[in-house]
Amino acid sequence: ECTEEYTFKMCGNCGWVDRNLGEKKFRCVSYRTNMDRDFNGTRNILLKSQLNPYRTRLFAY
Repeated sequence: ECTEEYTFKMCGNCGWVDRNLGEKKFRCVSYRTNMDRDFNGTRNILLKSQLNPYRTRLFAY
């Protein structure tokens, strides 16, 4: 299980949080990346779930 806190506002590369995000594009001023806000949030949720040592498996074997 993974919380969605700040996943759409946070840069997955450096951790910078854009608290004023109101556009459909996410722009990290620290790491200089530009990407779709929804893609960025989805990517961050995946990264957070991979870092959680107590997560359930993604695939049933």
